[in-house]
Amino acid sequence: MVGKLVVQEEGMGCGIACVASALGITYQEARKLSDRPEGSYINGYNCKDLVKMLNKKGKSYSCKKFKSEDTELLKKQGTIVFVKEGEDDIWGHYLVKTSKGWMDSWVNWPSITPAKASYHSELIGEPQWVIYEK
Repeated sequence: MVGKLVVQEEGMGCGIACVASALGITYQEARKLSDRPEGSYINGYNCKDLVKMLNKKGKSYSCKKFKSEDTELLKKQGTIVFVKEGEDDIWGHYLVKTSKGWMDSWVNWPSITPAKASYHSELIGEPQWVIYEK
């Protein structure tokens, strides 16, 4: 099911979880789409990495730096956004738009275990990058 809750299984795996949710596959299936699966442990993924994973499954995604004129993209299911949650946020976080809201793969952060996924009715944080289906 597209837009299902997917818990990130690794510290830097929020991008993988969003890809899994957008494609309706498991976290591990999405992780296998990466050219560098160790990224979910080490330093995460950039937007181009996620676009490549999505497109391997026959989608037609692109990414760009978010600007105010891109607000319409935030309404489309399957859109993935990289956000900064504040000035002290050194990592950032990916969320994906679903029919139930914004899927967050680790909603109870900074609790280490178990990570839990949930939906937010509104986008949390300040969008920096947007990954969208063309």
